[in-house]
Amino acid sequence: MIPVLDEAYRGKAVLLTGGTGFLGTALVEKMLRSLPSLGRLYLLVRPSREKSAKERFEKDVLGSDAFARLREKLGSSFEERVAQKVRILEGDVHADSLGLGEEDLAELSRAVDAVIHSAASVIFDAPLDAAMDSNVRGTLGLLALARGWEKKPLFMHVSTSYVAGAKKGLVPEEAPDAFSPSGTRLDPKGEVEHLEGIVRGVEEASRERDLMRRFTTEARRELGMVGEETEVAERVEKLRRAWARERLVERGNERAQELGWQDVYTFTKSL
Repeated sequence: MIPVLDEAYRGKAVLLTGGTGFLGTALVEKMLRSLPSLGRLYLLVRPSREKSAKERFEKDVLGSDAFARLREKLGSSFEERVAQKVRILEGDVHADSLGLGEEDLAELSRAVDAVIHSAASVIFDAPLDAAMDSNVRGTLGLLALARGWEKKPLFMHVSTSYVAGAKKGLVPEEAPDAFSPSGTRLDPKGEVEHLEGIVRGVEEASRERDLMRRFTTEARRELGMVGEETEVAERVEKLRRAWARERLVERGNERAQELGWQDVYTFTKSL
């Protein structure tokens, strides 16, 4: 425990996103072990198809080997410490107002002193729209929400060193200037609008008549004569989405590399 740090967090409340991830899990353990005076740790956790938010926390986070040291230190009082300090909020950083109800939002507004935004899509070849939703819109949406809270909490965005892009030599750890790693002048807001236009263009292209006719032919060939119209329509939609996803992966990485980033992950994290 670092006494100065523990004192700084005495009675404070922190909202953490991405707590079920690799870095987030380590951070949860570190805060519970090194900051005994911490008032409350709010964890925004998205449920999966198989698990509720609470189950994900208990199995994916507390079940991690990262907590072996803390479990040994606290012994039988481990569960009590967790219950006392941690509150799980079932929500989604991509959703409006984090997908939370009015009571939860009001509590966060009154209580939260600091936000640590660690949630992100770390898939290097994610479709452009998915990477944008997670790494750009999710971040900006949470920041805008926190700015309206009563305590005006401190806001920390967890990034990655690879946002520097494909550069040689010494790369100082400082805020990016007006240029991309390739030397292209870049307006982040304008770039977001440009990327949104690419996503819209791919979506529109995926619904063009000739392409939809091709999807329909392929669906009928796969399903044969026994295929019901609803089944054909469902298969056509799956083929259309797969086509669009493939194009969005290509377009995202093409734009990233054009501007000097390795992939859509580092590109959108930098934005």
